[in-house]
Amino acid sequence: MTLARRYNEKVPCNYRLLKDLQDRLDGTICRYGGKAYYISVGNEEKINLYDVERRREIFKVISPDDPELDISFAECGYMNFTPTEKQQKTYGLGPEGVVLYVTRNTSKKYKQGNYPSYTQLLNISGSPSNQFDYATVCFSRGMVDFIEGVYPSPLQVLKEFSELKGKVSEVAVSPEIALRKESVGVIFVYYRGTQMGWIAPDTMNIVVTDHELKWVVERHMTRLTWK
Repeated sequence: MTLARRYNEKVPCNYRLLKDLQDRLDGTICRYGGKAYYISVGNEEKINLYDVERRREIFKVISPDDPELDISFAECGYMNFTPTEKQQKTYGLGPEGVVLYVTRNTSKKYKQGNYPSYTQLLNISGSPSNQFDYATVCFSRGMVDFIEGVYPSPLQVLKEFSELKGKVSEVAVSPEIALRKESVGVIFVYYRGTQMGWIAPDTMNIVVTDHELKWVVERHMTRLTWK
């Protein structure tokens, strides 16, 4: 099953009453100037922007009608999550990074932007992932990179995979595409929860097993070849 693709246009903040601002924005992650920030409502005229990971010092104070403020939910897609040392100890996790697919719960919600309890996490193949606490993921560097669209290139990831002998690793290279290297060296290519092909060890050729998705390689991985 290929997970639905959503595009979210920029949404300005049209709330002016303090209660509406608190109910809709307090504790969320929204974008300002294309960057992700944790939102805390000061009053009906002031919104405080914080660093998402630390949430300690105010980065900037803006008005609710600032045109650079975007309160939309980030496009659904893959993200890379690497637990910090503190998270590893707290949640009993290993240092290996994992790929998660971020989507929003389908039930009607009150909050705007990205909000932990309204976020659904799936694994690389699109199945529910209960391994991580939502807040742990939402307030991570990986979530910031996901919202801001920061990903490594496919060629960079393939080079790193070639140096990992006998290890399993997975990395998202875009909201749509994620790669998973198995211990034997074969790399599986996923498109929004669907395994669409594989790459043999030490090659740059994608063998597309779902030919209805061959356009994905042409559009998103143009420097690789496909069969």
